[in-house]
Amino acid sequence: MKYRLFCTLFLVFYCTNILLSQTPPYHHYTSANGLPSSTVYDLIQDKSGYIWIATNNGLSRFNVTKFKNFGITDGLNSNTIVSVLEGDPGEIYIGNLEKGINFFKNGILSSYTLPKPSEFRIGDILYDKNKLYAHSVDGFLISYRNGMSEI
Repeated sequence: MKYRLFCTLFLVFYCTNILLSQTPPYHHYTSANGLPSSTVYDLIQDKSGYIWIATNNGLSRFNVTKFKNFGITDGLNSNTIVSVLEGDPGEIYIGNLEKGINFFKNGILSSYTLPKPSEFRIGDILYDKNKLYAHSVDGFLISYRNGMSEI
């Protein structure tokens, strides 16, 4: 009886020491891996498979192996990117918190102009039927068609 109890307790304690928690199968990317900032506001995966990451230090495009970062020197209006979305295939729209909207097409960054960029801070953008809508953190809505704003 004591032998059976000893064996049972030994196996219970021995087996529980062997069982360890498992690490989930994901990677944690930081600025050491090439991400421009650890503060991420938005991310999408486009139809080509790229992952676009909106951060407070620019935009990043990730192809599963490396990051390609975009900032003011590459043509962004501001480094504080709060929203990113895909329009038509190959078009990426980028909402800047401070200075309007950029778009990326055929490897070129361009920008939409706002009527009063200093008074309009982008909170989110939406693309629907060839029309782009920008929602301000102050509650305004501006729509764009072919690069021109319609208030």
